[in-house]
Amino acid sequence: MGKIVLDLDGEWDEIGARKFDVVFALDILEHLKSPERGTKKLFQLLRSGGKLYASTGNVSYFIIRLMLLFGTFNYGRRGILDLTYTRLLTKKSFTGLLKNEGFIVEKIIGFGPPIKDLNKKSHFVHLLDYLFYLLALWWPSLFAYQLLAICHRPDHIEDLIPKTFI
Repeated sequence: MGKIVLDLDGEWDEIGARKFDVVFALDILEHLKSPERGTKKLFQLLRSGGKLYASTGNVSYFIIRLMLLFGTFNYGRRGILDLTYTRLLTKKSFTGLLKNEGFIVEKIIGFGPPIKDLNKKSHFVHLLDYLFYLLALWWPSLFAYQLLAICHRPDHIEDLIPKTFI
């Protein structure tokens, strides 16, 4: 198909009427002027039943909560409080953003911070990395540094009717 270059805050005319089976939107939505508009466009890009894999930083990560407790909330050059963010998302608000634009959220997976990148040889760092991995799986809204949503575009009426009515 080739390379497509486009302004994600623009009209996405370069894509035309093409539809895709899978779309990856990794660490993108929180940087858009309107994440709702971008999510709606992603929905329109997918064929019925198509999958969306979207990720974002978790602003309710426990370190940020501790920073707020002590009156600190500073943006930086990278990380969850990156200067280029236009929207800060929690697990609940991220899920809501996707659902409001028509996606069915199958799963939200939490990931711990990239601790292993600090020192790949240290056994202590590996142990700490594994601990945060487990905590992020156990309680993603508090311990996930990063969130990954696995969603699909509904293609059957059964997808839209609550399971209690079927």
